[in-house]
Amino acid sequence: MPLRLDLDGEEPGDSRVQRRYGINVLVSHETQEGAPVMIEERPSHGRLLGKIEHRARFGALSTDFTLIRAGALRQANGGYLVINALRLLAEPFAWDALKETLRSGTIRIVPPEQAYGFAATVSLEPVPIPVKLKVVLIGAPRLYYMLCELDPEFDDFFKVVAEFDDRTARNDTAQVEFAHSAVQAAFSFANSAVALPLLRDQPTADAISAMIISFQVMRRNPRPLLLWALLIVAAITAGFVTWFVGLVVTVPLIGHATWHAYRDTLDFNVKAAP
Repeated sequence: MPLRLDLDGEEPGDSRVQRRYGINVLVSHETQEGAPVMIEERPSHGRLLGKIEHRARFGALSTDFTLIRAGALRQANGGYLVINALRLLAEPFAWDALKETLRSGTIRIVPPEQAYGFAATVSLEPVPIPVKLKVVLIGAPRLYYMLCELDPEFDDFFKVVAEFDDRTARNDTAQVEFAHSAVQAAFSFANSAVALPLLRDQPTADAISAMIISFQVMRRNPRPLLLWALLIVAAITAGFVTWFVGLVVTVPLIGHATWHAYRDTLDFNVKAAP
């Protein structure tokens, strides 16, 4: 007969024995190939270093090692961590915590109130974890120069600068390259605007026939499809401007609208066809 150990458990199946001898897997890259790449959208102190959660019991807070949670630095260990520099500086204690981690080469999960002496409560103190990763800060050029001017340690931690020019010279070569890119983008849109949803809607259709139908729809409805292409460009641009956060909203909307536009356009062309 199996032995049930429900000793002082707060939840069904939770017991004192399980909490004491269980395993808390902080990070697992078992199914991932290559170095991990993490993009931290909200780089607060706890989300960077990790945190120790607590459980309320009889009006008091208690914790144990199963409530230790890994942060972005631990999840990206051995790989790359991408952070928005402006959001990092806006989070209390996050900038100093990141520099301390890069300086020591270890991750210490310590609550800010305990690290800075705001509270004297006794809590867990996990062993520091060795860390080796590349941190990529994304921000405006003026923010980079401001950090170089105001923080003497900034150049020690971030030695490589990659700048993307937002302007280009208007000459014959640039105009030819721009025209070539525009033609290539228009061709790609024309042969895929209807072809991709058509292949999804009719699995028996072949790719060549789907592209031919897409070109025919483009020829019969140039203005609506041109407007649709401009709306897609605007939506994707808005996603990039918001540091990819907007893509969480714009990409599903584009997919949903594309599907309905395909159905309506195809019905219209079937009815209008001689």
